[in-house]
Amino acid sequence: MIEAANRLGMDEVVFLRCPDGSLVPDLDLREKIVRMIRTHKPDVIITHDPFRPYALHPDHRAVGLATTDAVYPTARDPLYFPEHLQEGLEPHKTAEIWFFGPEHPDKVVDITGTFDRKIDALRAHVSQIGDGAELESRMRDRAKELAEGQPFELGEAFKVVQMRR
Repeated sequence: MIEAANRLGMDEVVFLRCPDGSLVPDLDLREKIVRMIRTHKPDVIITHDPFRPYALHPDHRAVGLATTDAVYPTARDPLYFPEHLQEGLEPHKTAEIWFFGPEHPDKVVDITGTFDRKIDALRAHVSQIGDGAELESRMRDRAKELAEGQPFELGEAFKVVQMRR
C-alpha cells in the first residue's frame, strides 16, 4: 500500500487497522470512516459499490456500505459521535459519493493520461495481483470498453450519488 501510494505521489496514507476478512459494516467501522471524513473534509468520496448485484467480496461490500452510511447522515450530523466534537472534529457535508465498479455507471472519467501510473501502482500490490503479467492488457481492454462513445481512449466508470444538502 505504501509503495503504491509512493508511485502515485501521495502525501499521506492512513490505515484504519481493520484486518483482511474481518470487516463488517458495523458502528465501529462507520465511526472510523466518519472520523476520516471529519478530519479531511472531502468534497467527493470514492468507494466500492455495495449495491452491485453479485459483488461477492465481503470486505468490499462492508467498506462500501459502511462508507455510504458514514457519509449520510452520520458525518454531517453532530448527534453522531459527539466525542468527535470534543476533539475538534466538526461535522462535514460531502457533496458526492462515487461508487466504482457499478453495474450501471453514469460517469466515465478520462484516465488515458494516467493509465500507466495506475498500472504501476497496482503492480506494487504483489500480494493481490502476483507478478501482474496480464494485468496491463486486461485493464487496458476494460478501460477501452468503458471509454466507448467518449472523446477519449481509456475510461474509468462510476455511479455518482449526489448527497442532499
